[in-house]
Amino acid sequence: MREKDRIYLPFSEAKRYIEEGDVLLYRGDCWYSFFIKRIGHGEYSHSGLASWHNGTPGVEKILETVEFNGNRGGGATIKMENLFPEYSRQIDIYRPNSTNEMKKFDLSTHTIKTEIVKFNGKLITNTMRGLTGLPYGWRRIWWFICRNIFLGRFFYSVEDLTSDAQRPIIYPVCSTAIAYCFSLANFDLIHERADEWTEPSNLALSPLLNYMFTIE
Repeated sequence: MREKDRIYLPFSEAKRYIEEGDVLLYRGDCWYSFFIKRIGHGEYSHSGLASWHNGTPGVEKILETVEFNGNRGGGATIKMENLFPEYSRQIDIYRPNSTNEMKKFDLSTHTIKTEIVKFNGKLITNTMRGLTGLPYGWRRIWWFICRNIFLGRFFYSVEDLTSDAQRPIIYPVCSTAIAYCFSLANFDLIHERADEWTEPSNLALSPLLNYMFTIE
C-alpha cells in the first residue's frame, strides 16, 4: 500500500471503530521484522485479531488483541492500548467482509449454486482464544525460511502448499493461526494457499479483507 493512501487515527478515536475479528497487520521496524517482511515479499511482519473482552455492568469493555507472538512465547491476549506508543503508525486495521459468497457448480443439477456465509467475529476470536497457551511455532518460521530462501518448496507437494486440510493447527505462528481460525468459520482468506503456509503479508492480499485505517 502506498503511504499516501493510509489514513491515520489516534488510538483514542480509532478504538470506537474497531470491531470484533478485525485483523491487525503490523509493519515492524526492528531487524527481525525487516527479515520477515523480505521473506514474505511484503510490508507486514506480524498479525493479530481485535477482540472485545466482555465487560460487567458499569465496567467498560476492554479492547484486546489475540495473537501468536514469539516474544511472548506463543498465544496470548494483550490489552491493545498497551501496544502504543511502541507500535504507533505501524498497525494497519483490516475489516473482513460481512459475508463470504461462494459459487459452486452442482453436477447433479448442472446449475451454479451460491452459498453465503455470514461473518461471525466472535466465533473466530473465540477459536483464537482457544489456541492461547500453545507454544510459538518456531519450527514453522524455519520452514518459511527454507521454502523462501533455500528453495525448500521443491520438497513439498502442491497439496501441502495449497490445501486447507481440516486438521489441528501445527506449529502456529501469528498469520497461520489467523488463517486457520477464519477457515474453520468458512472464510478462506487466501485461496490456493494452505493455512500453514500463510504469512503476514499474504493476509493483506485477501479479497475478504479491506484496509480501514492505521493507528497512531
